[in-house]
Amino acid sequence: MIFYLNKGRILEEEIVRIIKDYFTAIDLADDYNGVSVNVTNEHPFNTINGSGDIQAASLFPAVVVTTYEEAKPVKLANLPESGIEPRTWAWTEEDVDRLIEEGYDVTPKVVEKIKGYYTAERDKLYGVCFGAVRQDRISIEIWSENIALKNQIYEKIRDFVCCMMKRILEEGKELTIFDDSIYGQRSNTFNYDFGVSLAGGQITFEADYVIEQSVIDTDLADLNGKYLLEVINHAKEYADTTRAIIRLGSGNGEPAEPGNPGTGEG
Repeated sequence: MIFYLNKGRILEEEIVRIIKDYFTAIDLADDYNGVSVNVTNEHPFNTINGSGDIQAASLFPAVVVTTYEEAKPVKLANLPESGIEPRTWAWTEEDVDRLIEEGYDVTPKVVEKIKGYYTAERDKLYGVCFGAVRQDRISIEIWSENIALKNQIYEKIRDFVCCMMKRILEEGKELTIFDDSIYGQRSNTFNYDFGVSLAGGQITFEADYVIEQSVIDTDLADLNGKYLLEVINHAKEYADTTRAIIRLGSGNGEPAEPGNPGTGEG
């Protein structure tokens, strides 16, 4: 049986959460006489286009965090791989109990399935950990009807990105934001398309981080010298045909057979 354990990062969602915490900590609403700043991953322009019942003015001022590009870091572009070698791994039942807590994208149902392979005679499951370095190019847009208010919000966001936010994201995690990647455009951006005159600013930066995919192969008896080839070949047995339909929650986890493609859970 093959199980896939993914550990990625959705940086734009993390950034929205910590900007909201930051605005609360500096009492932004009181500073602006009760004005509420909309901090979101969903662009207000998209919200306005989707419904004629929404008043544009109710969505601003807004701070919009998005990932406008995701790729291999430029500094690693000429390398055939990211520099992270696959490594063998042995999971105890206690390791599996901590998967969700440690940030793996895995459901409680899958955790219980993995734990079902432990026995009194078998206290470890084996597999391979793969890693890759990726880079998100993050955009933080500031939109407001009032230019002076837009500039004040821009200043608070700029200070936070360059100083504390950078350290919050990096702390205890394999992530780096280089100062020379932080760029800003404070002024000279306007929008008149939605019945309200909006002034905009933008701050962009690049964040390099590590993603991980671990593969547990319950048929692997130990960490022998051919572990990588064995796991890869075994995983291929679970591949669907190109015409197979994937129905969420219906996979039986069995290897694909002619006329009866399996799904392989995990």
